[in-house]
Amino acid sequence: MASSDDVQGGLHTVDEGQFAGWETWVGSPFETLIGPFYSRTADDGTVTCAFAPQEKNTNYVGILHGGAIMTFADAAAPIDPARRGSGPFGDIPRNINRYVR
Repeated sequence: MASSDDVQGGLHTVDEGQFAGWETWVGSPFETLIGPFYSRTADDGTVTCAFAPQEKNTNYVGILHGGAIMTFADAAAPIDPARRGSGPFGDIPRNINRYVR
C-alpha cells in the first residue's frame, strides 16, 4: 500500500504483507499515529477487525497500553454499522463488551 502521503484519505485495500486484502483507513492523523487498524468482511457479512500492536503501542513496562486497546475498539465500533448501510456513525452499539473479547 502506498504511504498516507501518496493517497487520498478514506478506506483503502492493503496490497501486501500480513494484512494483504484487508482494508485500512488512510488520512486520519490519529489513526496513523496509533494504528494502523484493519478490517475485512466475510462472504456471510461478518466483519473482522485487526490491529498488530507495535512498540509504539506499549506502556512504560513494555506491555500493550490499555489506551491503545480502547482506541482500537473505538475505531472498530462503527465499521459494522457502516457496512450495513447505517452510515459511518449510525447504530453504533453503546455496549463495548460486544467488541472487546
